[in-house]
Amino acid sequence: MVNILFVDDDQSILNSMERLLFDVEEDWDFQFAVSGKEALELFHETPFDVVVSDMRMPEMNGAELLREIKDKYPKTIRFILSGYSDMKLILETVQTAEQFLAKPIEPDVLISTIKGAIMSNSIIANEELIEKVSRFEVLPAVPKIYSRLCGIMESPDVTIDEISEVIETDVIVTAKILKLVNSAFFGLRRTIEKVSDAITYLGFDVVKALVLSTELFNGEEFEARNKRIIEKINLESFERAKVASEFVVLTGGNDKKKKETYLIGLLCDVGKIVFVENEYDKYEDVMAKSKKEGITCCEAEKDIFGISHCELSAYLLSKWGFSSAVISNILLHHEIDNIEKEELSSAGNILISNMLLQEKKGNWYMEDTVDNIIKRKVNPKYHKAIRDLKESI
Repeated sequence: MVNILFVDDDQSILNSMERLLFDVEEDWDFQFAVSGKEALELFHETPFDVVVSDMRMPEMNGAELLREIKDKYPKTIRFILSGYSDMKLILETVQTAEQFLAKPIEPDVLISTIKGAIMSNSIIANEELIEKVSRFEVLPAVPKIYSRLCGIMESPDVTIDEISEVIETDVIVTAKILKLVNSAFFGLRRTIEKVSDAITYLGFDVVKALVLSTELFNGEEFEARNKRIIEKINLESFERAKVASEFVVLTGGNDKKKKETYLIGLLCDVGKIVFVENEYDKYEDVMAKSKKEGITCCEAEKDIFGISHCELSAYLLSKWGFSSAVISNILLHHEIDNIEKEELSSAGNILISNMLLQEKKGNWYMEDTVDNIIKRKVNPKYHKAIRDLKESI
């Protein structure tokens, strides 16, 4: 049974919502509250899996309610349901709401969006792990990125390409912007996978507000050691995304696959960044264990945390409403079986690209060499493209 709570100060809207959901076939139980205070009282009685809250409410608005729910009940999936005129208020909930829904909303959109978010819990089977990772704070941008964005956004002549170029060097900012533009709030008929397209759709004012006026950029709070490794992960993510998308071109892939691979390559280490920010000392153990034992970082993470950054990345992005294609490829981007298939998936492209990059930097600690793994496991039709890619890196 999935327990879902709707919160709105307008009783007629709650009545309408109840009628819309009357025939839902899922094993869901609905409850309704007319204020933030009542919602929190109901939480004392029922462990809600999902909360959908209106934004504009007296005494306690939706942002304040979700912030309190996040602190007290971190496993609860949090949605904001609001009107287009509330964009400024919506931006206040970027850190506390997983997804955004627009009034009025069609029943099938509401149901499919909730269903997709609930599926995120199936990625992590262990309830204790879900409880733990739900308490992790998603990382703000590092100060260097923040400073660059502030600098270029002060110019009245700044272009979309200039802004997107800076944003794409930061994994978390990229994820947050794409999370917002692809939410059901905007009701888009297609998935936006490029930051430049997101900026075009959202407009400069919204992007500036998102970048400069939210809690995404509390970079001063980072310890120096965190900054160093987070900047390193950001750089590696950017490099991997570029190399993997170039590999798609070398293997004759179309523009759609190139864009998808770039996006996945950029976002697949979101979980690693969250680990570093929330469990830095343990993550040092992960890196040491990987190097000493000649195992992948995912294997070391599972030994120490019980979960890999692949699973944590997929879990977070699933809660944020990213597509199933993105989620599945992120889950598998370190699985060696993905490079043994007749046709390489985006995950396979990323894994091969990452192997080549790690080998070039002297960070390859596996007993077998990259060349041997490729010769033994990858379809020979890709060997020339891999050689060309290796030379271009």
